[in-house]
Formats: sequence, structure tokens, C-alpha cells
Amino acid sequence: MIKKDFRRKKPYVLYTSDGSRILGTHATYASALRQERAIQANKRKMRKNPFTTESEFEHMIEPLSEMQVRELMGAYYPQSVSDPKAFVEDQRLYQALESEHFVWFGDQGRMLKIDINNTVALEDNVFDWEKLSAVARAPDVFDFKIPFHVGYVQVLSLDCCDILDAMADSSRFPYYDPSPDDRDMVYFQLRDGHHRTLGALLSGDSYAYVNVGNYTMDGYDKWVAKGRPENVYNIAVYKYLDDNLISVGLTHQYIKDLYSTIDNGL
Repeated sequence: MIKKDFRRKKPYVLYTSDGSRILGTHATYASALRQERAIQANKRKMRKNPFTTESEFEHMIEPLSEMQVRELMGAYYPQSVSDPKAFVEDQRLYQALESEHFVWFGDQGRMLKIDINNTVALEDNVFDWEKLSAVARAPDVFDFKIPFHVGYVQVLSLDCCDILDAMADSSRFPYYDPSPDDRDMVYFQLRDGHHRTLGALLSGDSYAYVNVGNYTMDGYDKWVAKGRPENVYNIAVYKYLDDNLISVGLTHQYIKDLYSTIDNGL
């Protein structure tokens, strides 16, 4: 449902049907209505994985002009686009990995590759649709790979209770058609960097990179220190991290060469 709240910069607020959480804020009623209709349409589809609201986001990507993309990226990610050479130099102590149109800087040994099919937004995260749209459109405007510091995720897996809850209450995973075969399926909940990460994935990149959050990483490190026992809670997550954590990134010289011909972005 849509409510007006003129205390907000964007006064049209879309809530869940029970009013318990905000799904988005908008400058116009038409924009809020478009998001609401997209959500309703996707609930009718009940797509098998992902759990993410990919289709909803695709409906909300706005057709920004090149000038608007440059202005928004300059406002939200100034160093990434106005002086990417300086940005990557500042990030030289971090591990670097690249996707099709972006370069990602994160913590050594804590980075994972994710895609749109296994990623879900943090519940109650409020999106700025212009900001998300600017990131999604940025590869069409800038002629270099846009450097970002990564967001981070909590790594989760479906257990029997999750699947039974999803069968009983479709609102928990509204884009998921639950199946008993999905037990131990691993997915990622974004905790920070929603606009960067999902914007990059919605730009057409087949994957992005993130840091594993402290809660997940602390549990994994303790599991490793105990000799990787089998009979523990979160075993599916820990085995996934064992197989997929990335310990080797791009060399500093490679990154330096990648941006060597760029004077400035804007």
C-alpha cells in the first residue's frame, strides 16, 4: 500500500500489505504505483529461484539520460567516476577482482563471487531508485571499468524449517517456489552495498563480488580451527566458503595498467 509522508524528501512511501515495513520511497505517486504493480506481478509468477526481487528491480530501473547518469554517479560515487586512477591507488592494499564492467576491492581471503540468482536484499532496506538506476546505466556512459569497494553479505542456507515456512507463508520468500530438494541451498543476503552490488548485476554483468560479513566469517574460522567437523549447524555454508572464498586477486600492476590511459571519468 502507498502512503504520503511529506516529512520525507520522497513523500510517496510503499509499504507491505500489513504496513510492517517499507519497500521503497518515491518522488511521485506514479513511480510508487509502478513498483507496487511490479511486486504484484512477480508474486503471481512465483518464479523458482532466485529468492531476490530481480524482476521487481528491473521494472524500477529508470531511463536516465547520459547527463543524469554522470550527475548521479558523481554525487553518490564521486571518486569512482571523477578520478578512478586515484581511487584504485587508495585501494591498493585491498584484494582486487573484476567483473565485465566493474572492478571490486575487498578484504584478502574474504571475497565471494555472487550473481543475481542467489542474492537477496536485506529486509527493510530502502532503495533510492535513481541511485540504483545510475549504477545500472553507468557502463553505457563511462568508457572504463568502474571501481567500487565491495559491499558485504551474510551467507545463509535453506534448512527444513525455512522450506516448510515458505510453503506455509509465501511472503517470506515471495519469489521462491519451495521444494524439499532445496535443503542446504546456499544464498546471500546483502547487508551493505545494495545499490553498488545490485546495480552492477542489473547492468548486465553476470556476477559481482562481495565481502563475507563478520558473523559468517567468524563462524567459519572457528569451524576450520576445530578441524572442519561434519555435525555442526551451518555446515552447508561452511563447506561452500571452503570451496568458494577467493584468496588471489588481480595484481596491483594489472590494475594500474587498466587505468593508465584515463585522465578523469567525468
